[in-house]
Amino acid sequence: IRVSELRPRIRVSELRPRIRVSELRPRIRVSELRPRIRVSELRPRIRVSELRPRIRVSELRPRIRVSELRPRIRVTELRPRIRVTELRPRIRVTELRPRIRVTELRPRIRVSELRPRIRVTELRPRIRVTEQPSELRPRIRVSELRPRIRVSELRPRIRVSELRPRIRASPPTSKALTRLQSPPLLNTTALTTRLHPPTLIHR
Repeated sequence: IRVSELRPRIRVSELRPRIRVSELRPRIRVSELRPRIRVSELRPRIRVSELRPRIRVSELRPRIRVSELRPRIRVTELRPRIRVTELRPRIRVTELRPRIRVTELRPRIRVSELRPRIRVTELRPRIRVTEQPSELRPRIRVSELRPRIRVSELRPRIRVSELRPRIRASPPTSKALTRLQSPPLLNTTALTTRLHPPTLIHR
């Protein structure tokens, strides 16, 4: 049997109802006793602009631009632009050293002009075998009648570098000159290894 079944639970709120403080004494606000007085109502706000109007500097002294006092002078008007080509005209390399063609130095000589072509029939007319036997006319070679003339013997080859030497832009440096004048160094390590090979130690 539970205790709650024998005696039902009685709440305190049922025996004595809760009394609020607000019901006994109503809340009094301060604003109801004395209304709020604003400072703006007692003394209206006075703006500085109403007492003394704003004076702009532009109204007292108008703005003067520098361009109105002194007009802009361009550098090109004082000193016209001078191009480098007008002071020093462009000199081409061909004008300083005209191109010399190999044909102008040594004109082309044809082999036919040096030794005209001689026909074999002009040297020895063709003799028929029926008219004369072969023993009476020995065989004549063309090389025996006119020896072969080489073109190089008639006109030796002229190199363009001999006629006009090559002009270098800058002289050779001292380092390059010493490298050209000094004899080549010998590899002594390779020589000693070849003459005295490393010996093997046998245990």
